[in-house]
Amino acid sequence: MSRSTDIDRKTASELLNVSVRTIDRYVRSGKLSARYNDGRVWLDKKEVLDIEKNGGEEKNIPVQYASSREQHARPDFYQDLYKEAKSALNDYQSQLQEANFKIGQLESQLKFHAQTIEKEHMPTGSGRPFASEEVARIDGTKEIYTLELLRKEIRDREHDLELLKNTLAKEKTSRTIFAVLTYILLVLQPVFWYLLR
Repeated sequence: MSRSTDIDRKTASELLNVSVRTIDRYVRSGKLSARYNDGRVWLDKKEVLDIEKNGGEEKNIPVQYASSREQHARPDFYQDLYKEAKSALNDYQSQLQEANFKIGQLESQLKFHAQTIEKEHMPTGSGRPFASEEVARIDGTKEIYTLELLRKEIRDREHDLELLKNTLAKEKTSRTIFAVLTYILLVLQPVFWYLLR
């Protein structure tokens, strides 16, 4: 990161009313000191203003290379990022599996309760209802309420499952975009290196 007194080459060229290439020549010849940070060249604003006052008189100032951790990214940065994305994807997949399992359980409970209700309300061959039908009429409201709760729970779980699927799709898209951008940056890195030399 640059200091508040640092300016880039373009700003310095505008202050001195010269080209950026001239600023590069000033740096190479020692008229200006430069700091390299994150692949960018930073110049001290005070020195640029001194050159402006002196009309470009030479001062032999050595070029300083920043030896900070910010100058170069960690070599295992992309590996860590990939592992982090893979871990998040595995977490989402396990959540999706859990949701599918719970939906399966709820469906089986719903089928069981629906079959139980049908059996209790089904008349026998003689046209006489089951003995439990009278109890079912009393508890019918409770069973219907339970059945509705189960259906609502299934709808909620299906909604959660859809949200997880959408989140997973977004994560896959983000991962693909990140991979493409990383590839593009790796391909363009020699070009940037050549331009900044």
